[in-house]
Amino acid sequence: MTQPLKDAFNPRRLPLAMRRRGLDLYGLAAELDIPMRTMRRYLNGKDTPVGLEISRIALALNFPVEFFFGPTLEEQPEEIHHL
Repeated sequence: MTQPLKDAFNPRRLPLAMRRRGLDLYGLAAELDIPMRTMRRYLNGKDTPVGLEISRIALALNFPVEFFFGPTLEEQPEEIHHL
């Protein structure tokens, strides 16, 4: 069963997903064909992607849409990922 989405896009999950997929700000903006300014505003929470924009971000990063609506996560130290 799928859990319901939280109310708001969590911009703090975006850089985590980008790091996990090896994409930087420029790479993701190019992949999505959106201006760098827009990408920066998404990352700093000054603007929020909606609808299709969120779906495109999720697709580009190969993450489920629901991931971007969860609580802020603490990223594990790099060495733990390799165990």
